[in-house]
Amino acid sequence: MRWELRDAGKWEQAQIAVSSGDDGAWYVQHTGFGCRRFAAKKSAWLAVRRLMACHDGRWEVVPRDARPLDPDISDNDSRLLYIDNGHSLYGSWGRHRDRVWGRYIAAMENGSVLRRTDKHPKVGGSILVHEYIDPVDGSTRYTLDFTHGDYQCTSDYGDLDTAVDCYKETVYNNNDPDHPYVSSDLDVLVRPLRTGPSIEEVLDQFLAEQRARLSERTMSKYEGIVSLLGKCIARESEDGLLSSVRDDPETIPDHLGGFLGYYMVRKVIARKGEIKAAGTVAGKLVSWLSERGYIDGTTAKNAVDSARDTGRGLAAAYDFRDLIDDHLDSRPPVDISGVPAGDRFEDYAFVAEVSPGRISFDAYAGTTVGPMDIPVEISNLVQPEWSMYVEAARIDGAWHLLMIGSVFP
Repeated sequence: MRWELRDAGKWEQAQIAVSSGDDGAWYVQHTGFGCRRFAAKKSAWLAVRRLMACHDGRWEVVPRDARPLDPDISDNDSRLLYIDNGHSLYGSWGRHRDRVWGRYIAAMENGSVLRRTDKHPKVGGSILVHEYIDPVDGSTRYTLDFTHGDYQCTSDYGDLDTAVDCYKETVYNNNDPDHPYVSSDLDVLVRPLRTGPSIEEVLDQFLAEQRARLSERTMSKYEGIVSLLGKCIARESEDGLLSSVRDDPETIPDHLGGFLGYYMVRKVIARKGEIKAAGTVAGKLVSWLSERGYIDGTTAKNAVDSARDTGRGLAAAYDFRDLIDDHLDSRPPVDISGVPAGDRFEDYAFVAEVSPGRISFDAYAGTTVGPMDIPVEISNLVQPEWSMYVEAARIDGAWHLLMIGSVFP
């Protein structure tokens, strides 16, 4: 017998099959969790019910000759583990998807990098082949991990030769003469080595000149913020050291958006005043880079404008978080004791729609949460595509906001 998941998240798909074998045992197979053998029929059917409970949506009986149970596993034993905005095994793990994917990430980090190509810093990303131990079945497999800016696609293979062949094809197909690779173990166009001063040397020079005009207290803030900027930029080097970064100083403005909008918020977990100070120092640094001839006036203006827009968005996000917390604390508590798990939401989500007094979210798995009522003065602060941690419950068909955690504009 076979079931297929219906009415689930946008990228969530799964099938479950149960059958008896010639050995008298029972076998339960799930798209994302593989196949297990059970000696007794009762145990097998209990396993089916547990697997069904891992997913939102409903299960529908389908013919046994329906589409393959493992749509993300190809004939050459390759599997699409994860892809942004697409079907993959990640979408077949239901409510356990982040926990299971976390185990795979840990396994890959504990494995070995066998092949590597790093992309141009203005593009960002890399193409890697890992050897790792599958955390589910203990087999040795080989991943092809492709990142391009914020986009990620990770597949794996049962043998190294196939993984390397796919790696070579991916590297050659993505070779961009306008943005050549920083480094590669293949014969492809690679960005030439830097000949002028390094980013580390330029940042030190900037601080040295500021030290002559700033008070000791203000200088301490500058040094702390520039140090954090250096650590942010250094994440792109192989060893995490700023001295190993091969970028030219002219690329510093390219890092400021990620520094202010991501690194300071998600890594440093900076407060509102610290974000404001970081924006001020970033603006001073860009002006100084222009005065010293490292960047032109247009680049400097664009960088300052971008930093200003990022700062405004972050300020609105902090105000939204404070106001929504006050609003939720001041209203009568919502009783969710009898709300079933399928009508609760506790995860990160994007703001899908916002209008005066109303807000709705799209979860990473494609689930829509909302709309929900909030005060107009709070909804006016929010912008679509903001990301935040959301807890909500659906009671009598209507969604109720319970909590907002971290907010990322």
